[in-house]
Amino acid sequence: MVDINQERLNRLYLLEKIYDESGGDENCPVGTQHIARELGWDFNDLDRAMQYLKGDGLISYKNFLDNAKITHLGIKEIENARTNPDKPTEHFPPFNLIYVEGNVTNSQLQQATSHSQQTLTVEALLKDSILQTLSEIKASVNELGLKDQIENDLIGEIETIEAQSKVSKSKKGVITASLEAIRSILKGTVEKAGAATLAAQLPHWISQISDHLKHLGH
Repeated sequence: MVDINQERLNRLYLLEKIYDESGGDENCPVGTQHIARELGWDFNDLDRAMQYLKGDGLISYKNFLDNAKITHLGIKEIENARTNPDKPTEHFPPFNLIYVEGNVTNSQLQQATSHSQQTLTVEALLKDSILQTLSEIKASVNELGLKDQIENDLIGEIETIEAQSKVSKSKKGVITASLEAIRSILKGTVEKAGAATLAAQLPHWISQISDHLKHLGH
């Protein structure tokens, strides 16, 4: 099942990377395969993101393996987002997915917004994507064949993130720690006989959580 929120995040990250590496120059080609490796994407993740951006006229390329060029419209998207990170652009919701005071290596968009807190705030698409993954896991927790204490730990970590999603300034550190704990439990579950009915779904959840952690800068 395609995670729509994650797909939208991927498109945003790719467009921003192409903008940065080209210096906002429409005539400067940018290799995208190394960007995919940096973000932990597979071939299909990159292909979908590139197709979408090209379809909306934000990038151009001749074929999938060619270098991509950002278009004038793509440049406007990024520059409008960085100038007004709290406002949606023509093609994306507000870009202020993560705020931080000071420098952040993950995204120049994150640096575009000042914030009085020393903690990161998880917002919008990323939060929704995480909650969607956790909802699927929670609905299947009884099928994982976990010991009572481990099952309680898993539910507790999920509920910790759910609680964080309800506050105005979610703490990145808390969410990251809980995601890591959930991923660890799921990895230990893959080989358990009781999880046979979820054998195909478990690696998908683990992969999604790994993607969430990467987007949180971990």
